[in-house]
Amino acid sequence: MEIKICPKCKKPLEPRDYVRSGASLVGATDPRIKCKKCGYLGLLIVLSDEELT
Repeated sequence: MEIKICPKCKKPLEPRDYVRSGASLVGATDPRIKCKKCGYLGLLIVLSDEELT
């Protein structure tokens, strides 16, 4: 399982806590998000369960 964290507010994010910031093209998506909690626009930090233990 992956845990997504906002680099600015350092809080774990659920899919409802952020929106994709860019348009998606055929076969490609923009990896940047906009955090609904703090307004951060950029890339997420993605950690796996193994990195946390």
